[in-house]
Amino acid sequence: MTIKSSPFDTQSAALAGQLEAKAISAGHAPGMADSTIAGIAKTHDLMIITHNTKHFSPFGVSVAMPDEVLQFV
Repeated sequence: MTIKSSPFDTQSAALAGQLEAKAISAGHAPGMADSTIAGIAKTHDLMIITHNTKHFSPFGVSVAMPDEVLQFV
């Protein structure tokens, strides 16, 4: 299994701000860290693997629990 790191570039930062604003306007309080992670994932077309899937649902990004992903490794 390969684990790759993706940069927090200007495109990811701009998208993170847009995603956070959209989540806040929908009544969520996501926080900057989750918004940043979501922005990076969406910019680079990546899936977020986490036990806290509910934190990322307001962003409309691909997210899965670790157990779900391990089935395919």
